[in-house]
Amino acid sequence: MSFQLMALALRAQVSEPIDRLVLIVLADYAHPDHGNAAWPSIKTLATVCCASERTVQYAIGRLARAGLLEIERQSAAVMRSRPDLATNRYTLFLERGAESAPGGVQPTTERGAESAPKPIREPITNPPSAPRREGDRYLPWAQAAREDWHTRTEGWLPYSRMKRALGDLVKEHGWPTVQEVFRKYLDEKPDIRMASPEDFARTYGIWAGTRPVEGANSNGRLR
Repeated sequence: MSFQLMALALRAQVSEPIDRLVLIVLADYAHPDHGNAAWPSIKTLATVCCASERTVQYAIGRLARAGLLEIERQSAAVMRSRPDLATNRYTLFLERGAESAPGGVQPTTERGAESAPKPIREPITNPPSAPRREGDRYLPWAQAAREDWHTRTEGWLPYSRMKRALGDLVKEHGWPTVQEVFRKYLDEKPDIRMASPEDFARTYGIWAGTRPVEGANSNGRLR
């Protein structure tokens, strides 16, 4: 445990109370000697935070998008061969989101030293996964769909796959409407392992309430 990391976690700018709690628990597990990294399982985080695993996953997704942590996932081979080691590694970057705490703990500096200027964070116009090919127009909604998928499944799908699978729906209904139904699909799918963007596109009418559910299997896929 690092008291400095805990102090930074307490001052971090977050959007939800559960985000701060998850961040504090990760800071408790992390240590500077390990590169400010921690690797508790989602189950452990959920138990310590007294929250559901899905709620913890949402919080980690928001913290990652805010730049307060980075997630390094174990390979599929490790997850299959050593389930006991199949936990993600979370590296904390709490200095990015720390705010001044009036009358609270402040970072220590040598007496007489000038305060270091705050680094200027340039806005990221294109996420790292944006297409690089010349002439391939970047679509923010496709990246947003990837992030929704990652937040709810802890897995990543290619940008091009989201763009191809959901493109027609977005053209017809608009992204805000499709996103709302897409999140409902991911949250309420009986077996998330059977979920896919293509399956969502095929069953969109069912999840949007514009098509009857007759003809669907118990796992939500059409017969």
